[in-house]
Amino acid sequence: MELKADSVEELVNGINPPKEKKKPKAVVTEETPASASTPEQIQESPATPEAAVAEVQAQAEEVKPQEETKKEAPKRRGRPRKKLEDMTPEEEIKLHTQRNTYSVQVADKETKKELYTSDNIFAEDGNPYVSTAEAKRHEEWIDLISSAQENNEIDALKGTKILKGRITGVHEIETPDEMDDDPNYAPRYMAKVLFKSGKWQIYIPSYVLYRYDYNNYNKATAEEVERNIFNRLGAEVSFVVRHANEKEGVVLADRLGALSMRAVRHYTIQGDRKRPDIYPGKLVKAKIVATSTKYITVDAAGAEIRIPLEEISWLYVSDAREFDGEKTEENYQIGETVIVKILSVDIEKVRIYNSSYTLVNATASIKQVTPNPKVTWFKTFSINELCSGKVTGFDDKSGNAYVNIDNHMDCKCKLGELHPAIGDTVKLRITQKDDEKLFLYGKLLR
Repeated sequence: MELKADSVEELVNGINPPKEKKKPKAVVTEETPASASTPEQIQESPATPEAAVAEVQAQAEEVKPQEETKKEAPKRRGRPRKKLEDMTPEEEIKLHTQRNTYSVQVADKETKKELYTSDNIFAEDGNPYVSTAEAKRHEEWIDLISSAQENNEIDALKGTKILKGRITGVHEIETPDEMDDDPNYAPRYMAKVLFKSGKWQIYIPSYVLYRYDYNNYNKATAEEVERNIFNRLGAEVSFVVRHANEKEGVVLADRLGALSMRAVRHYTIQGDRKRPDIYPGKLVKAKIVATSTKYITVDAAGAEIRIPLEEISWLYVSDAREFDGEKTEENYQIGETVIVKILSVDIEKVRIYNSSYTLVNATASIKQVTPNPKVTWFKTFSINELCSGKVTGFDDKSGNAYVNIDNHMDCKCKLGELHPAIGDTVKLRITQKDDEKLFLYGKLLR
């Protein structure tokens, strides 16, 4: 795919030129012959896209209606359509997504010189190439435009280049002026992404970052979206480019497009293969992309999967950010890897603003990757045995403490007069064993 636009005409037409529209014909009268033209009527091509739009509008206004006037069309209800130059970045990418198109706005030659030309650097070793900031910026631009893609349903094995970046912030879209006084207005958000050396401003709008209820967007949804992106700070994400402006240095990306391509590649049968790379029962190396109290979210080779509390550990876990009684910050951080076992796979084709995606709805488990330690260790504990362990949580009904003993067993203990906190190391006596549930009961000791 060659994405170039070194002339004004190419920039006006865009990378995907629209279908040629018929220009309005002027009414020919006897006083003004159609073939007559004066030097004043011959004008140069407009220098900017905005000038081109203004000229077309001016030509349309000059066309006089004939004697038989057409019935005036009814006025369009609702808000007037915005011009492209008046749109926010999120509105612009939404427009391209609705039309299932992409846009790359290439800078003119003078701007390219300003962006990529650096001072001559002397190198004693004779190597003329030095990796300057300008050179890095140009290399990254080449990567970005090679990722600009028009159709998400292309052959994933021969498809557009998938890029990777790291989420570094939550960006709230500027509130439109007409919404300032609307009490029901729900703000929109984008994820800020660091790509390589960070020379480009890259944003991923929320609705192409992950799936949620786009059609019923309200204030509650907005709060959840902001919290979800916040929980992803530091996570590595794959993406393809939807819109790139070389002069302004702004790039709008699409994560669902990248997930779709990876999902087709790994979760569907390709070529002569008898089965896909990933299927139920397969162990997959996944990356943690978000954490919360009730679940963690992983990217398993193109499938975004939420893993609930009950599938995180064989032992009691009160917070999904803890694994086997240890804090996430100490062991599993966002962006790090974890092995998961795929439990089920469902391939679904979805449409978001007229763009098609092939996404994977899958379930997975972290705990089922390893054997249940209770099966091995339960028989090694006896009634009246004295032990020590770490408090991992409390029962909501009884208030009793869950104590993790060497990551081998859980023991549910009565507190007595003690008031430990989660993470405290305590001493206990085993008072009862449940052979069916493989569970220990005890009481805390001073």
